Amino acid sequence: MVMFFVILAGAMTQAQETSVPPLVNYQGMLTDADGKPLTGTKKIEFNLYDAAMGGTKIWGPQIFASVPLVNGSFNVILSVAEDGKSSIADAFGGKDRYLGIKVGDEAELAPRQQILSTPFAINAKSLNGYNLQELIDLIRSPDYDSGWFFVEPGNNYDKEHNLGSLPRSATIWGATDSDGSNMYLLTDGHKWTNGGHGCWLQKVTTNSYRISTGTKSAMWAGGTDYFTDWSNLSGYIKVLMWK
Repeated sequence: MVMFFVILAGAMTQAQETSVPPLVNYQGMLTDADGKPLTGTKKIEFNLYDAAMGGTKIWGPQIFASVPLVNGSFNVILSVAEDGKSSIADAFGGKDRYLGIKVGDEAELAPRQQILSTPFAINAKSLNGYNLQELIDLIRSPDYDSGWFFVEPGNNYDKEHNLGSLPRSATIWGATDSDGSNMYLLTDGHKWTNGGHGCWLQKVTTNSYRISTGTKSAMWAGGTDYFTDWSNLSGYIKVLMWK
């Protein structure tokens, strides 16, 4: 009877998210019934399932016909199944996965081994079904967008965000026109400096906030303050908030 003990190493990834290779480094040890490490070579087969017993095969088989054993230890790289199409990267989507292993002509070893968090790193190219651009869009999407509204210097503007909680983050953008096509970042968007330039987000509650404007716009473009871009008088701003 063959006894089996394994360690599943982390997914092999590169720094660039666009080139994450669908590879998992798998290390294990084979022993006999007395715990003595085996030597020589063995045929080893791997399959992934959605259940610890029975269930549906999600990926596999990938068969290694002759795996060298060094004092019982071995190392293989899991990647593409024998059909040449099924990548192990497609098997991870935030669901429970269990690895089934066969050695030689013996039955699958029991119990199957549950795959824990580390190998899910190979799913970085498509996290929970989202591709990279979709994730970027999700990260950028605010929970509250005021839309562009007109402001003048030295005034207060009370608004409602209706988030139901205090925002964790907020930012203010400025523009010279009502559609934001000529948009600039407000350099002093959250504080009073330079003689009262810019806008100030204050009196934030779970449902409302106030925008107070300074004496000038303090817009920023190309490394220079362009007060004249807002005509030094009035303009449009947009407030974005995240829960």
